Amino acid sequence: LMTISRNEENIEKELAYTRRYEVIRDSFFNVENLRLTIDHQLLYESQEKENKILEQKIKINDQKTQKNILSYILIFLSTIGLFGFLLLRHRLKYQRQINDKNKLIQDQEIKRLNQQNKLIALDSMIEGQEKERHRIAGDLHDGLGGLLTNIKAHFHAIDYKEKSKNDVYHKMNYLLDEACSEVRRIARNMTPNALKISGLHGAIRDIKNQLQIQGIDCNLDMEETFGKDLDEKIKLVIYRIVQESVTNIQKHSQAEQVWIKAYSTDRHLSILIEDDGVGFDVKQAEKTDGLGLDSLESRVKFLNGELQIDSVIDQGTTIIIEIPKNKA
Repeated sequence: LMTISRNEENIEKELAYTRRYEVIRDSFFNVENLRLTIDHQLLYESQEKENKILEQKIKINDQKTQKNILSYILIFLSTIGLFGFLLLRHRLKYQRQINDKNKLIQDQEIKRLNQQNKLIALDSMIEGQEKERHRIAGDLHDGLGGLLTNIKAHFHAIDYKEKSKNDVYHKMNYLLDEACSEVRRIARNMTPNALKISGLHGAIRDIKNQLQIQGIDCNLDMEETFGKDLDEKIKLVIYRIVQESVTNIQKHSQAEQVWIKAYSTDRHLSILIEDDGVGFDVKQAEKTDGLGLDSLESRVKFLNGELQIDSVIDQGTTIIIEIPKNKA
């Protein structure tokens, strides 16, 4: 019985040990499961955090990318706007330059046309003056000259005895001779035959001879090549310029000496006319035109030349004419 009792006690102990083992084992498994669960939970939470961080990074990168794209777009649009502004500004500047250039061309064209019209008017005026001079010269020569010659013929028909006794006859004969000479001189000045026969050189020398006849000493210094290749109309205008200048000297200067110098350079024809007369006030003369300066100046302008007049009271007058060869 004792043996049986001990066996039963051993069995009960084993059963108790087994139950305790199972409890401990279950506890261990529960702890392990809990640990695993906690680890999984921590891993999950960590993964969640990492995912959130990654999403946040992606979102931030997307925002940065969007900002960069917007910045690039703004820079691109700003560049296009600046380029467009500069292009528009350049175009406006170029257009202004074109407009200014067109206006300058138009002004130059208007100036050229006005100058051309003036030259045409001067040309017509000069041509009309020359025709009128020829007509008046013809009338003087054929009309008044013939009449004076007829009067002189009848005058010489007076009885010789009466002529010798009458002092009036001699005076009248002298005046008739002077009148005939004056008519011939005026007709010769109006139609310069010397210009046609001897050219510009001969015509200017003829002016010198007329001064000498009137008692005014004239020194002429003229190059042989002066005016050789010029058009006949231009030669006539130059002759009239010299003639009008000398006529003013004869009428107003009371000069005893006159110097005429005509020479040419590569670019200009130059004429210098000087006298030792009483001189005059140039500015006053330009206002009153008492010396016919407008006519002289218009002829110089017709040749695109320049006229300079220097005069000192009681010391004489100097006239300088510069005519450009290419424009003439």
